Amino acid sequence: MRATTQTGATVIKDDITQTSMTVIPPERKNVGGRPKQGNDRPLTPREERFVHYIGMGLNNVAEAARLAGYSEKSARSIGREVLGRGVVQLSIEKKIRSLQLPRAAKAARIVEQLADTARSEYVKLEAAKDMQDRAGLKAPDRHMHLHAGSLNVHIDLS
Repeated sequence: MRATTQTGATVIKDDITQTSMTVIPPERKNVGGRPKQGNDRPLTPREERFVHYIGMGLNNVAEAARLAGYSEKSARSIGREVLGRGVVQLSIEKKIRSLQLPRAAKAARIVEQLADTARSEYVKLEAAKDMQDRAGLKAPDRHMHLHAGSLNVHIDLS
């Protein structure tokens, strides 16, 4: 389903996954020329829109570049180039982290509830392990120890 807001943004809703994405219309004019290089510069408006689409879960870099206002013909190569910029990568990471924070709290509540109320002992155990792991109390991984030396075995069946 598609709907347009008063600001001109388009909202696309996926009925199957019950998620929605806001498509911000691209600006028509590039003011200020090429941005300065480095991770300390602010994002350009097109880079901000690109970060928005990638951060909201759009996995197609070319489509994100098109929606952000980059050229239709070179969207794939420009998308890869924009994605390779350090400042854009940092912004995408921040965007994803900010979106995941509320979900992480909900997931922790669900795991705690499972540890308390699950009918299966296995589910309770796994939930308790997960809670300890999140708290930094994970048990060391088991691994095989190898010992140097020789072992002679003689079996007499007579």
